[in-house]
Amino acid sequence: MNAWLSLLNESCKQPFEQKELISVYAKLHVAFVRIHPFYDGNGRLARLLANFPVLISGMPPIMIAKEKRRAYIHALSRYELAVGPPESDSELIPEHETLGEFSELCNDCWQQSLELVDEARKIMRTRVKSIS
Repeated sequence: MNAWLSLLNESCKQPFEQKELISVYAKLHVAFVRIHPFYDGNGRLARLLANFPVLISGMPPIMIAKEKRRAYIHALSRYELAVGPPESDSELIPEHETLGEFSELCNDCWQQSLELVDEARKIMRTRVKSIS
């Protein structure tokens, strides 16, 4: 957990560009889930905490849609099976192609959030113009 907290703290020091955020989110997320520090709620906490750098960067959170839940669990499981459980002397986030697959899933889900924010902004601009 100390290594993960250091990674989180480092990831929250400065804002990231949008294209970097998916990688930061995915790495924080899979590392937390691999550690699995709690009996229950690890996925929920991972999704929440991994969004800190996203929010600090001024972007809307990455939300995993209910319809993508099965693919989300499958992608996490594939990464876990590919790299194995964490050990005290091993790398926290080993590189593996399945990490890219998980990142792509997160990016697809994030696009829905970004579209919702864009739509809300369009509605607000329309309302402001109608008031003016």
